[in-house]
Amino acid sequence: STQFGTPACTWYWGSETSYDATFIFAVIAAVQASGCVNAAQIYVDGWSAGAYMAERMACADGDPAVADQGVVLAGVHSYAGGNPAIPGAPCGPGNNPVRTIPVLMSQGLADTTVNPQTMGFPGLEAWGTRYMCTAPTASYTLAQHLTGCRLGTAVDWWPINAFTHLTRSCSSDPLWHDRGIWAFLTTRAAPTATTCS
Repeated sequence: STQFGTPACTWYWGSETSYDATFIFAVIAAVQASGCVNAAQIYVDGWSAGAYMAERMACADGDPAVADQGVVLAGVHSYAGGNPAIPGAPCGPGNNPVRTIPVLMSQGLADTTVNPQTMGFPGLEAWGTRYMCTAPTASYTLAQHLTGCRLGTAVDWWPINAFTHLTRSCSSDPLWHDRGIWAFLTTRAAPTATTCS
């Protein structure tokens, strides 16, 4: 099968008990055992199918159906992803993640592979529902920080003008997008600029 999120894909994110989630947790645990990792700063970042996988990791963190090896994630970023919960593959037990992990979803508004309006933004809405946040109040074309989320966690949407599926930053400032991601992950700063300058 070549269906998105199935074993035939690059990452098998379309299952609550994804063997890729177990594998990623095992790799993190092995590196963490080296003593060179701050356990309070373990982040997962992904692009496209990897973005869905990064979000699956937020679903799987603490889920008794997944061997998380005691790893606790501090935040997740996905670029060009969407809702990792599909029919038959909830996001955590009962489609309710065990842990509340900050989630930043960013996406190029010119993406024709993963449509930001019909795939990306509905992913934000799904995270808002899972974390009991106030629903988004603006268009998918605007950066948004959801409020009232469970445990005060951060859930943010960062659409970027003119970026396509394969655009991760801009030539005038190659680290612009990365700085925004890092600021969110480490300080929960909500990105607001939707154009790379």
